[in-house]
Amino acid sequence: MPAILILHHRKVAQAEVEALARHFMAEGRSVVIVCRGPTHDLKLKKSPLLKVIDFSGRDLLPSRSSTASAGTTLVKDGAIRRTVAPLRQRLKSALIRHGVIRAPILWHSLARCLRQARHLIATLKPACLLLADDRTPHPEMCFLHAANAAGIPSIVFPYATSSLESDIYARRLSHEGLPKRGISIWLQEWLMRRFPGQKCPRDGENLLFFNAWDTLALAALGLSGTQPWILGAGDCSAVAVFGPEEKKTQIASGLPAEKVYITGQASLDALHVDPARRSELRTAVGLRYGIDPAKPWIVCAVPHLAEHGLCPWDVHMANTRATFAALSDNRAELLLSLHPKSKYETYRAEAAAVGAHILEEPLFEVLPLAEMFVASYSSTVRWAATLGIPTLIADLTGIDYRAFGYLTALSVATTASDLEQKFHSLIEDDALRHDIGDRLKRDASRCDIIDGSACRRIYDLVLSLSERGRGRSS
Repeated sequence: MPAILILHHRKVAQAEVEALARHFMAEGRSVVIVCRGPTHDLKLKKSPLLKVIDFSGRDLLPSRSSTASAGTTLVKDGAIRRTVAPLRQRLKSALIRHGVIRAPILWHSLARCLRQARHLIATLKPACLLLADDRTPHPEMCFLHAANAAGIPSIVFPYATSSLESDIYARRLSHEGLPKRGISIWLQEWLMRRFPGQKCPRDGENLLFFNAWDTLALAALGLSGTQPWILGAGDCSAVAVFGPEEKKTQIASGLPAEKVYITGQASLDALHVDPARRSELRTAVGLRYGIDPAKPWIVCAVPHLAEHGLCPWDVHMANTRATFAALSDNRAELLLSLHPKSKYETYRAEAAAVGAHILEEPLFEVLPLAEMFVASYSSTVRWAATLGIPTLIADLTGIDYRAFGYLTALSVATTASDLEQKFHSLIEDDALRHDIGDRLKRDASRCDIIDGSACRRIYDLVLSLSERGRGRSS
C-alpha cells in the first residue's frame, strides 16, 4: 500500500504529527514525514514503517548499521550548495525587508520549494498528504499545489483555533498587507481586484492576507487563486475540524459542506484519561516536581504574545509577572506550561519568585490532572472546557477576542486584581468550581470532541479519500 505523507513544518503541530504517525503505523501503514530542516526532534521510535526525510529527500533516520543511508537523497544536493546555504540565508534575511527586492527573492524560494514538492510527490506517490495548514506559502501551499496537480488527496488536520478576528488583529499589528507609499498602494488595489479571495472579507477592512509584494510573488507562481482568510479554502481536498460548531462556522464562511469533516484533534486523544488512571498520574507527576497531590493543581498556559510579535516584550513580561502573582496561593500548586515558541530561561526567575513549577511535559499530558486552568486566548481553553475544568482567561493586554463566546461560564479577567479576585473565589468554593466545570463541559460539547478516537476518524478519512482518488484514476 502507498505510504501516507505528513508534512511537518510547525513546532506547535508536532504533537499532532506524532499522534497521527503512531496511529497510522499501528494500523500497519507506512508513514513518510517530510521535515523542512536538516534535523528534527520528533519523539517517534524507529520502525520499518517510518521514514523521516527533508525537502531534498535525504533520510533523517539513518540505519545504525549503515552510514550510507544518511546521504541517500531523492534530489541531488551537492556539498557546495550545503556550504553556501547559511551565507545565502543571511543575505536573504537582510534583503527581504525591502518590498521590491522581497518579491523576486520569495518567488525564487517558492519556485524551488515547488520543484522539491513535485519531485517528492512524484517519487513517493503517497496515498494521501496530511498537513497542519493550507495558507502558509512555504512549504504548505507548495506541497498542496503539487499534490493537487498529481491527483493526490490532502487533508488539513486541526491543531489550533483560528478566527477571522485574530487574523485581522495580527495583520494590523504587523502591518502586513498595509500599503506604505507609491507603487505599493497601486499594487495592493490591483491585487485586490485581480485576486478577490486575497482581500479581507470583512467590510471596511482594506487588508490583503499577505502583504502586496508576497501576494505578487504567489501570483507569479499560480498560488494566489485561493482564499487564505478561510482555513481550508486552499488546494486541500478536506479540512478536519474539532467539532460540530466549527463545522457550522466553516460552512458559513464559504467552505462546501462536503469538504469539512468532524474528527477531533489527534493529540487530544491523550487527554481522554480514565478516572482511575488520573490518581496514579497525579501521584507520579507530584513526585517528579515535589507537588502536593492533596492540594488543588492550577495549570497555567503561560501567555506567549511577545513570542508571536503581538505585544512588546517589556509589556508582556510585566503582565506575566502580574499573572503569576495573582495565581500565587499557598492553598494550591501552580504549574506552568510553556508554549513551544517560549524558552525556559525567559520565565525561570518569574516562576521561582512565586514558587511555581515549569512543566517539562506537554500541556495535554498534565491538563487532565488539574482542578483549574488559566490561559490567554488560546485553543487550549477549549481543551479544558471540554474536560470540564474551570477556566479563567487572563487578558491583561486587552485583546478582547470573542472566539469563546459560546462558553457561557468562562470568566475573562482584564486586570491583575480582577484575575486574583476571580481566582480566589474559585479556590475557596469547591461547589462553584464544580458548577462552572459542568457548565463549561456542556457548552464545549457542541464544539469539541475528546473521546480518544480522533486519530481513528482521521485515518478513516484518509482511507475514504484515497479510495475515491483511486476510483477517479481507474
